[in-house]
Amino acid sequence: MVDNGVDGYPAPTTDWFFQWFYPITTNYNGATTLSNYFLLLSQHYHRFNGWYPTTMTMGEFVHFWSGATGANQLSRAQTAFGWNSTWQAEFDQAKIDFPGVTYTP
Repeated sequence: MVDNGVDGYPAPTTDWFFQWFYPITTNYNGATTLSNYFLLLSQHYHRFNGWYPTTMTMGEFVHFWSGATGANQLSRAQTAFGWNSTWQAEFDQAKIDFPGVTYTP
């Protein structure tokens, strides 16, 4: 549920639109970036019999959005969502698991 722009997930103060999606689409070529994100998922994310059976980790999410924008979005994620050692480990693992998703550090 969204209350005054705050979604409350994954952190109590998260505002997905203003802290994540608006800056990304404004700074990284709008709809093209969204298209790039889904293209990268279709090319690289795990599938089983044509389906995506797993839940994406926060680290994978940030890694794929970084690939879609061409720039590392870790600092934006830290600001938007807060950050913890679990998500950092997931992000580091995503870079290993999906080496074809590339971006400027």
